[in-house]
Amino acid sequence: MNGKVEITVVDPSAYHVYQPAWLLIPFRIMHQNEAIRPERSLLAETVKFRQEKAKRIDLNNRVVETDSAKLQYDFLVISTGARPDYSQVPGLDKPDMISTLLITRLSSEKLWEGSLEAS
Repeated sequence: MNGKVEITVVDPSAYHVYQPAWLLIPFRIMHQNEAIRPERSLLAETVKFRQEKAKRIDLNNRVVETDSAKLQYDFLVISTGARPDYSQVPGLDKPDMISTLLITRLSSEKLWEGSLEAS
């Protein structure tokens, strides 16, 4: 390596969503506008950003394929995001508990506005 590094982020979404915020918004600890930011604003200027989905990874040839390009790489980092596993929390393994306790983006926004009605 000659010290030159190129970093490319491939993501189908143009926005980063800070999901833990949906628990903070109803209590006015965080405003809903703070939870969503342009992905580009979180990256250094030297990082390339491609708003598209990675369709295929060819490990043998070190290539990530998208709809519009074949991106060669030396090192690949895959970040799939978090997936909560409520079955690991006693009492939250029942669907009715999950729907009762979890606050979605929509209900967070309605709580912020004071317009969520109890069902």
